[in-house]
Amino acid sequence: MKTISGLVSLFSRGFIIAIFCSCSTNESYVGAYQAKNDNVGSYTSDIERSFRSYEGPARNPVIVIHGFLGSKLKNSDNDNNVWGLFTGSDVFDGYTDEYLRDLSYPMAYGRELKDIKDYVVPYEFMSDAEIRIVGITIDQSAYREMLDVLISMGFVTENMLVQEKKKLPSLFTFYYDWRRTNVENVRQLHEFIFKKRAFLQKRYEEEYGIKDFDVQFNIIAHSMGGMITRYYLMYGNKPLASEPVPSWEGCKYVERVIIVGTPNLGFLNTCFELTEGLQVAPGMPIIPPAIIGTWASIYQMIPFACTNSVVYSDDPSGKSVNLYDPEAWKNLKWGLADPAQDQYLQVLLPDVKTPEARRKIALDHLEKCLKEAENFAKALQIESEMPGKTALFLFLGDSVNTRKKASVDRLTGKLETIVYDGGDGIALSTSARMDTVQPEYWKPFVSSCVRWHTVVHLNADHMGITDSHGFEDNVPYYLMITPVKGDIERIRYLKKILGNSQKYMKNFQTFNKEQVLSHTSQ
Repeated sequence: MKTISGLVSLFSRGFIIAIFCSCSTNESYVGAYQAKNDNVGSYTSDIERSFRSYEGPARNPVIVIHGFLGSKLKNSDNDNNVWGLFTGSDVFDGYTDEYLRDLSYPMAYGRELKDIKDYVVPYEFMSDAEIRIVGITIDQSAYREMLDVLISMGFVTENMLVQEKKKLPSLFTFYYDWRRTNVENVRQLHEFIFKKRAFLQKRYEEEYGIKDFDVQFNIIAHSMGGMITRYYLMYGNKPLASEPVPSWEGCKYVERVIIVGTPNLGFLNTCFELTEGLQVAPGMPIIPPAIIGTWASIYQMIPFACTNSVVYSDDPSGKSVNLYDPEAWKNLKWGLADPAQDQYLQVLLPDVKTPEARRKIALDHLEKCLKEAENFAKALQIESEMPGKTALFLFLGDSVNTRKKASVDRLTGKLETIVYDGGDGIALSTSARMDTVQPEYWKPFVSSCVRWHTVVHLNADHMGITDSHGFEDNVPYYLMITPVKGDIERIRYLKKILGNSQKYMKNFQTFNKEQVLSHTSQ
């Protein structure tokens, strides 16, 4: 049984009260306004059923993008597992030196991050419901649940075509090496979109005789995948610039984006992980800070400067720590700048014989990662009007105490959380909304550089958002029923060249322009 709890919103001097409730009892009242019924569940309308059965160019295919740690990695040279298949020996014996070398992102003095390569490749979504190791559970079900929701809506992957008796795939998964910089993975996403676009254009021509159809995609992106998607919308596959100017190149190929639990202003846990290490699950050994510190992507999720997330413990009301300043990391002995991490640098750099030489390489890598992260944060915060054809929907969790501010001891570099706020346990709700309103300068509205079409707050944690009824019930509506501006031209074009009598058009009505504009002008 699904229930929607009451919501009371108090606003400014007046009160705006919205109450939503659904109940189930054994009593039944006559009259629509007091009717109560036991038969509360999930029911599908005729419109939804017709949409689910539809196959053809009128419905955009969907690309699902995972977040940080969200794909399985392997060494393509020897096929060894790098991430995603954990064993009992990892628990009892700890990680081997060979494993830590594979798991780290390679470091090379004087070379740009984008030019440094290794043999590690992504090969699969972390979509297993659970990975169990001698009683330890690693929950990665968010991606399986996300895919299940889409499959229930009638979207199919290429390997489901025979089973579902369909001719065209409409569901694609984009997995990437989450250790690398987000902009590198943006370029991979661009290539992926063009590859699938060319494939579908060919299939549409074969099936329907439509040549060079303007294939558009919808995207559902979780966590860090949302940051990758937003950069792609704003800049396409262009590299980072010191003075970024959004071209909105990616919007040419994307109409709807559903962002799920994305820390759009970064999140504080990253600082703790970079200084104390990462524990995948309780009972698992800790991945050392030196290993995590090689991952370029994690720096791009440290709290953005505008959040003032870390202060000095001896001056908590003073200026916040500049998390992009390599000198601050050296002074505080954080991550790769911590001399105590040399024992792991020896593992990562076995051919470099002295601590001084290893430290030089590590600090060079740290500086490059921080500079890239600063430019990435700057690029995402540029205020610019997004083309009206693309709509952004945000799903976020706000029911878990989430780290908001930490203090750091100048002498020891030790971090301590001093303020918590609402979020999903990883991303604050303000970070997800990219809301820069500060309590000391309170304003009555969200202050965000992102023009969200819709924002949905859910009673869920970071990996539980996709398992919530609110996600399961609303995503089909926003993907299948809510029109955006691009739908007008596409449906009219298809009706013009294919005709209303064609079987692959019969489920679609011509959208009223005013109806679509009312949805997209919110």
